[in-house]
Amino acid sequence: MASIIKSNTYADFNGREILTANNDGDLTTQKVLTPFCEVFLTGNFDFAANNTIEKVTFDTVRTDDSNIWDSTNYRIKPNVPGHYFVFSAVSIAENNTNALQLSVAYIYKNGSLGTNNYAQPDYRTNKGKSTANTVNQTMYLNGTTDYVEIYALINSTGFTGSGNEKILNGGTFGLFRIGS
Repeated sequence: MASIIKSNTYADFNGREILTANNDGDLTTQKVLTPFCEVFLTGNFDFAANNTIEKVTFDTVRTDDSNIWDSTNYRIKPNVPGHYFVFSAVSIAENNTNALQLSVAYIYKNGSLGTNNYAQPDYRTNKGKSTANTVNQTMYLNGTTDYVEIYALINSTGFTGSGNEKILNGGTFGLFRIGS
């Protein structure tokens, strides 16, 4: 004689559902890859100062399945605890006859540096050009107070601050949950 255990929900020790079944026997597992948020620049982001780390003010939401984009502070603040993959890709440009010496993109967690990626082009020949900066990191975010932001830096000889030193439109920033 066989025994059958009937249950439509399995949970962890904290009561969080990790596996459920509906009346048809269809299974659903823990929500991974959510929340997911991605924002981008529809215009250029102009640097205000040379060789100074500045917060990038992304202005348009591509997708935000859990309402976690803070458009006032230009940050993503996940509402579910877990491990996240955070990413950004920006093209930093110097559009006059000066030389782009260094460009850096940074991920900040709670106002502190998480990781960075820099490009150091050949300043003798990279006049009026751009560099692609991508940066990504996996990190734990607690779902209540943790947030992430993107910062960037440009170092250009003869910095003018008149819109010649910028991040080009189309730059992106986002994250998605990869596990608990």
